[in-house]
Amino acid sequence: MSGGPWRTRLRNELCPSILRFRFIYRSWSSSPLQAAKRGRLPTYAKPAKPKTPGAALETVAKSEQTLGKDGSYYISPDLASALHGLGFFSIPTVVKVLRRLCQELKQAPPANALLSATTQQRFIQLSEEGLGSAEVALMRDPQILRKAFHSLGQNAFHTQNRKGQEGCDALRMTFFAGETDAGVDAAAAEIALGNAMGRQENRLSPRISDFIKAKALQRSDWRAITLYLDEMSTKSGTEASARENYNLAKDLVDMVEPSKQLRRQNPSLLQNYKLPWRVLHDAADSYLSYLDQGPAYDQVQSDLESAIRDGLFKFSDLAAAPFALRQPGVIEKHSKEWLELATQSASAGDPDSALQLAFYHLRKDGWRPVEPNKKRRDWTGIEWLAVSAALSAPETGSMAVKYLGLAHLLREHGYADEGISWIDFAKESIGEAGLDPENKWHNYLGEFQQAWKDTDESLKKYEKSSNEFLAQLEQT
Repeated sequence: MSGGPWRTRLRNELCPSILRFRFIYRSWSSSPLQAAKRGRLPTYAKPAKPKTPGAALETVAKSEQTLGKDGSYYISPDLASALHGLGFFSIPTVVKVLRRLCQELKQAPPANALLSATTQQRFIQLSEEGLGSAEVALMRDPQILRKAFHSLGQNAFHTQNRKGQEGCDALRMTFFAGETDAGVDAAAAEIALGNAMGRQENRLSPRISDFIKAKALQRSDWRAITLYLDEMSTKSGTEASARENYNLAKDLVDMVEPSKQLRRQNPSLLQNYKLPWRVLHDAADSYLSYLDQGPAYDQVQSDLESAIRDGLFKFSDLAAAPFALRQPGVIEKHSKEWLELATQSASAGDPDSALQLAFYHLRKDGWRPVEPNKKRRDWTGIEWLAVSAALSAPETGSMAVKYLGLAHLLREHGYADEGISWIDFAKESIGEAGLDPENKWHNYLGEFQQAWKDTDESLKKYEKSSNEFLAQLEQT
């Protein structure tokens, strides 16, 4: 693969120049000064932080606590414009009434909630308490109320609000009341809320799931296709369903071009769609698992690689980099382009890219395979391996394997003290991140340290080589 334009495009589009990583090479020696520092952790070592779900959207309880506070809710220009277009004029008061109605209507059956708001006196009274007669009349118009609730639900997902449960309730009520235009937004809301709550599957409720499937199979709305395939990617299926999803994803790619909406340069969490290249990649990858080698397999593999290229060049999405690094058909492994892309991706925080970069430098600089009686001076590979371990949180098993591989590798090259320091750091990092409440990993890692210092025969099982840890990582 040639360089030139390829590298220029990556440099300009994937990673701004101010964010590019510059290696810092450290020289290590066995001098007394360096030996005295071995007990200290390197300055680049950072404790792991757990990746907790739910940070993007408020929970139900928190949303309800802040309902009545004027400063806690942002009325976007889109919401104000939509309400004004429906005939409302006291916009802040109308929004308060709509939010109060939404909260009260949660007790009613979803299919009849908005109808109840226009017919039952206790709900009508909520409008009468804060609005004039003209706006109360608008509130009693089912069609106007549906559209007002639709806009209210969208506004709840504005990045300055992040009131996911409230928005989801409003959009569901709107859709169940017959506002079919709200169906796609309701599906996006349920998926966004499910992701925030850490739900891995069945994020869509049955009725909305049926709607979004039918809408997607019409192949007329790219948003519906994206949401449907996103939901399907979380479920186990058959070869037939995998083939159907793959073909649908190919149609999606033909329908959509890069835009500000797809580049996530928008203020709505409802529009945080998977990019088309990723949808096709996931669908093709799933379908490949059912195919044997042959023309059909080659075609799907080609589409998968094309999707990754689209991610890199068409959508300028750095999230495509880890996939590209694992596909020789996209980028030649260990080429200059591969090295530059791996560095950018690892610097952006991808643990797999950091690991691939670590293996490259460890092999290039003679750390692996181990050559006895030869001191290593370039620690770039060691540092990237440590970075990959830290970035692997909250996957504690992966963190432990990487840290142990790192420690054993250092020990095999005569840096046993540094290896012990890294195991200490691993225990501290995992513990402080709340990933080891029962001290299981703390004790497991400590046994290796004890085995290095003790002659107890019972600890011989902890005498391992670095390859026992790193080889399994290199194969993944």
